Amino acid sequence: MRDRDHPIVQHPWTYEIESFFYHRDRSDQKSSYIDLVLRKGSEVRRLRFVGPQDLRIESGFPEPTHGMCILDVSGRQLDGIGVQVSDFEAGGGGLRFYAREVIDLDAGRDRRHQSGRGSLPLIALLLVVPVVIGVAVAVFVRLVPRTSCANEVVAEQPADGAAHRAIVFQRSCGASAPVTTNVSVVSAAEPLPDDVGNVLILKDAHEVTVRWRDPTHLVISYPREVGVALEAGAVHGIEATLEAR
Repeated sequence: MRDRDHPIVQHPWTYEIESFFYHRDRSDQKSSYIDLVLRKGSEVRRLRFVGPQDLRIESGFPEPTHGMCILDVSGRQLDGIGVQVSDFEAGGGGLRFYAREVIDLDAGRDRRHQSGRGSLPLIALLLVVPVVIGVAVAVFVRLVPRTSCANEVVAEQPADGAAHRAIVFQRSCGASAPVTTNVSVVSAAEPLPDDVGNVLILKDAHEVTVRWRDPTHLVISYPREVGVALEAGAVHGIEATLEAR
């Protein structure tokens, strides 16, 4: 059974992690929690993950990987686990853990554990961060490529005057990660970077088309059943507009 995206945040991979806070309750692990503050432009989301387990912080954190996902895993019927935070971008910087539940701190539904933020949480965080992996592993991470992902170009559309081009591509990061459909705008002479799209990211494979309304305005068409698109805006002075079909 495939895990569903948790509805608490739409498209978490479009946010950056602004703050990470780990509170460890030594007397009752189920009362421990992780607070994440996510930011996308002027939008800020504050989430609390109660009863975290199996926390893993990869080298490179908290630089954004644009692959963070929050999954509803309650259907697995695991004891004390209903939420999974993972990263579908294979490479450094990912944050991964399980939790019993996630709470929107700005929704007023649960304001527990707001006090007692002393030195103990910082010590607990330092104990959790996998610094014990050793110098050898750190050297290995520096020597190997940052990502094992691959981009497959689906279509390219140059702008009038050929100053820029729009590239539709699918990005795959292995069997354990979902394929994403992406759109990037790059200069005419620039190769496609080994990264996610800088204009649009859609989870899973979808038919996406692009057309230039004028040299500074790109129109992207995507299937209506996708719902809300993940990311769009302006890059390299090019304005992007999304059209559901």
